[in-house]
Amino acid sequence: MQISPFRAAPYLGSPHRYRVEWVTTGFNFYIDDVLVYTSPLTVATPMYPAFSDFYTSTPLTVDWARVTPYASPCTFTSRVFGSSTPSDWADIVWTSTEPAGTAITMRVRTGETVVPDGSWSAWQSITNGAAVGVTSRYIQYEATLSTTDPFVTPVLKLVARRVQRRVGCHAAVDHLAFAGAVRDQRTCWHVGCDRL
Repeated sequence: MQISPFRAAPYLGSPHRYRVEWVTTGFNFYIDDVLVYTSPLTVATPMYPAFSDFYTSTPLTVDWARVTPYASPCTFTSRVFGSSTPSDWADIVWTSTEPAGTAITMRVRTGETVVPDGSWSAWQSITNGAAVGVTSRYIQYEATLSTTDPFVTPVLKLVARRVQRRVGCHAAVDHLAFAGAVRDQRTCWHVGCDRL
């Protein structure tokens, strides 16, 4: 969509949420959930999103994009997470947004090899905050997102695991956020315990 410079001026240089609705009679263009333009152009072939700053000298930054309709269900399988020694995987917690008609289900599996193989446990369904109750070196999670409305989706924002292990006379509880391949956030609490 090309907006004339006069109409585009208030939107340049600051973040906004843009939405394009492809309807049977054309396209509706929204900025910050306000309809700003309607095009009667009809397109019968598949289209794909593209982003460009060709018509302006202001650099374009795209933080995220969603393309609907959403396929349901869809599954995300995490990378394998591990520790240098066998750990007691205390629990799995996650933060999500689940609008009406949507759901997120989670499963975990554990093993002793960095690459999952036949020695790994079977996938085990788990509820948010529930104990995993397994000691192993490695863990992996799988999230299944589903929706009854192809234009609404649940959003999985953060998945974290808690690990318990003994460190000298202390029990260490690590909260580690699964942050994809980008980074792991780590906070540790040491709880006093009696010497063995």
